[in-house]
This record gives sequence, C-alpha cells and structure tokens, in this order.
Amino acid sequence: MTRNLEASGAHLHLGTEIAQIDGHVGNFRARLSNGETIEAGAVVLAMGAGMVHPPEDFPLRSSYDLETVTNQRLEEMIAWGSVPGRTVTFVSCIGARAGETGCSRYCCSSMIGQALRLRRMGKKVRVLYRDLRAYARGSEELYRTAAKEGVAFFRYPDEPAEKAVRVVPGAVRFHDLFLDRDVQLPTDLLVLVCGLVPEESAVAKMLKVPRSSDGFLLERHPKLGPVEAGSAGIFLAGTAQGPKDLGESIQQGLATAAKAASLLARDTIEKEPLCAVIDETTCNGCGRCVRVCPFNALEPYTLEEGGKKSKKVRVVTAACMGCGTCAADCFRDSITTPYFTDEQVEAQIDAALADDPGSKVLVFACNWCSYAGADQAGIEKIQYPSNGRIIRTMCSGRVSDKFLKRAFDRGAGAVLVTGCHPGDCHYINANSWTEKRFEIWRKTFERRGIAPERFQLEWISAAEGKEFAAKMKEMAIVLRDHAAATPPPTEAPHATE
Repeated sequence: MTRNLEASGAHLHLGTEIAQIDGHVGNFRARLSNGETIEAGAVVLAMGAGMVHPPEDFPLRSSYDLETVTNQRLEEMIAWGSVPGRTVTFVSCIGARAGETGCSRYCCSSMIGQALRLRRMGKKVRVLYRDLRAYARGSEELYRTAAKEGVAFFRYPDEPAEKAVRVVPGAVRFHDLFLDRDVQLPTDLLVLVCGLVPEESAVAKMLKVPRSSDGFLLERHPKLGPVEAGSAGIFLAGTAQGPKDLGESIQQGLATAAKAASLLARDTIEKEPLCAVIDETTCNGCGRCVRVCPFNALEPYTLEEGGKKSKKVRVVTAACMGCGTCAADCFRDSITTPYFTDEQVEAQIDAALADDPGSKVLVFACNWCSYAGADQAGIEKIQYPSNGRIIRTMCSGRVSDKFLKRAFDRGAGAVLVTGCHPGDCHYINANSWTEKRFEIWRKTFERRGIAPERFQLEWISAAEGKEFAAKMKEMAIVLRDHAAATPPPTEAPHATE
C-alpha cells in the first residue's frame, strides 16, 4: 500500500502526528510533530474508529478455565492458523446497541465470515446473536452457506449480551428465543464480537468538527452533504463519521476524494451569500462576536485612520458559514446576516402577528433540523393546531432578544424557539449559545409578567415530525389555559341621553 501511494505522487509523513492545525477552506496550515509545516486547501478526516475493549472484570470474561478473546484477536489467530480448542462460541453485540450507541454494522457479516472459516478448519462453531443484520451485498448468501455447512445460530433475548449470556465452568448459558428454553453450550473458546466506538481525535477538536450524539463526527447533511463537515474544506471518510463495513467505507472514501478534488481543481471558491457583514463605522471591537463564532471566522484588528487607532472586527469570508450567532450577540447591531437581517425577521414577526396575535404561537425554527422537522410533519400528514407561525433562520443561534421582545410586544400568545439537538448542531456548537441565552431571556420575561410556559425552547431533529406536531399541540393547550386565565378586556360604558 505504501508503495502504491508513493507511486501515485502522494507525500507520506510516517511516524509523525499533527501537533497543530488551523485555517479555513483553501488555506489550512498544519504543523507536524517533527516541526515540519504543511499547507493545504482541503482536509480529509479518515482516522477511523476504535473497538470496544471489554475490561478484565467484564461479566463474559470467564473466571473459569475458558479462553476468551475478541473478534479482532481471533482474526490474528486465524491468520496464524493457531485457534485453540475444538468448540468455538461467538457472542455478538458487545458494547453495541446500548444507550446512545447504535449498531456497528460490520459485526454480523464479519462474525459469519469468521465462523465459516473456523467451521472449514474443522471446528464446532456456535453463534449467539441478538439480531442478525447481514445486510451488505453477499452477506445473506454467506449466512446461508454458513448454516448449511454446520454453523449453529442461536438467538438470545433483546438485552445487552452481558445480561443475556452467562459463563459457567466450560460452557455458556442463555435463554434461546426460538426454543423458548435455557440452553447450555460446552465451549473451549469464547469470542466476544465487539462494536465500534468513536476515536478521540485532537485534529477534529482543533478543526472544531462537531460530533453527533453517539460521538462520531457529524456530517453537514445526511443527504446533501454526507461526506462534508460543517466547515467548508473539511471532509469525512470511513468509520470516523460513523460505523460502517468495508464496502461502505470504500464508497465514502471515493465520494470524499471526488469532493476534495472538485474543490482543489477550482481557482476560486463560490460560497452561498450568507456570510456576515460588519459595519465598520459602528463596530467598537468589543469582541463579543469573536467569542461566540463557532468557526473562528471573526478576527479583531486595529484600524488606523486620521492618526487615531480604533479596535474593529472583520469577517474571514472563506470561513464564515452564515449561522448568524454573532449577529444575535452584537448589542450595537453592527453585524448583518444577508437574507436574515433584523429588518427582514422583524417584518415576518409583524406579519405573523398582524391578526389576533394572542391566539398565535410564533415558532423560530432552524434551517437544518426543526424547520425540516416541521416539514416532515406535513409530509407524514400529521394533524396539529393551525395557530403556529414559523419563522426560519439558519440556526437557532440567530434568534436574538430583540426578536423575542418584538413578538411579545406585538401580543404573541406564546413563543417557541426550536433547533437541533445539542451535539447535532450543523454549526458545531452554535445552539449551545441559544441554550445559555434562553435562561437569561426566560428570567427577563418572567420579570415582565410573561409566564414561563408561554416562552419555551425545544430541540427537534429533521426526522422528528411527530415530536414537532406534539409540541405544537402542547403549545395550543398553553394558549388555551392562558386565555382562560386572562380576564376579558372591559368595555367603556356607553353614554346615555
């Protein structure tokens, strides 16, 4: 492989690590541990994933005279041709499908392949599985071949393997769902089929690449940007982005290479016209916006004009992704986000609340998740109250206290701020600022006499159409209760002759 890479013209830096990396699309700078500096126009994160390593006190690590190995270790044993014992038992889903950890995708096909090879070596092989997900091309045929050649398959209950399977002297014991009875299988070698876990990467942290709730690197969009990170010029490949088998990793690698090559082949970069614009005449260089920008796209500088020096902030256009979090934090209104300016959003608020505002729920929805979740509710034809008025922003971080005050000043019955789930923000961690600001806003509005239930924050993903509809129903009840508790306005007495 090394020779092939060198023959292709690639420069290999073996035995080194990246000590520091920064920059933006078209202009990344990496300093290696050997002191060398590399400049690049794009970055591909393909550091892979780790495997679950059961601790020494793991329940399935036998304290009896029964050798226990992981499937990774078994692969080495098969390669060396030295697999001990005559009877081998596999236990699947070790460290997978628990809590936030999903299916590791490669395990079942790999396990069946190992079981078949051991069977052909003359071993007696049993496979204990929770669910058999042999979905990859050729895997179903591999499963049938293994079964025909004598590999025995047993299904244990739908719970973590360490609870469903017990190790006893020289055997494993479990409840078989098909036989509906407890089964004990004599075993010489116990193989723990381990799942994948995200690899801790200093490079990903330095580039501020967000992670999903399961800890793997988060792509820009599952369909529109499956191999791109949230920051332009950074691409993902392989299991760094999520569990997948070899075929899927190769396909994603090819897609990543094509995307990176397409970027590097251009002399100039075209960006969506969403980059923030700073009014130099009103900016005082306080740096509040610099602190909240998730992409380090704002940098302070000193402007010298007429013999006077003043602090200012400027936008690194190539790095800005247009989330608008900076604009919401600028108390001098010096930052404008094209197509989502203060004037445009306020005009939408006024239009939404022009007629009977007390019966309306004003919903601020982020472009990537909650707005798509509302759309998903419509696609699924889920019924919910029609009194919601949605205002789209690129990110919940764009919502400012000015918008909320205007909504309540116009008489809104309730205001709901929605966005991506924490950890799933497409602008790295911009929605964390929404969460922090929300606590301040809620206390402010409480002091103004606005009940907490009339102002809420909800995280909704693009797939959660049902959750969006349920929240709108909940907000309708809030409006109903608020209306019932509010006395009707008194009319002035009519003059009588």
